[in-house]
Amino acid sequence: AQEAMEAVLEWFGHMHGPRRIVCLIEQGNAASFRLAGKLGFATFRSTVLPDGAAADLLERLPRG
Repeated sequence: AQEAMEAVLEWFGHMHGPRRIVCLIEQGNAASFRLAGKLGFATFRSTVLPDGAAADLLERLPRG
């Protein structure tokens, strides 16, 4: 999964240039948090979804 996501992020960078990318992960999803961390994402805010689930917003800032 990591290699596939790295390829997607590389493609995104080529198509759209350096941009901030945000993802949303439900709290308790340890595997997704591990992968996001390896891809350079960091938590910047927690939220509660309409269904009551707690989730974190993570961002990956442009590399420069």
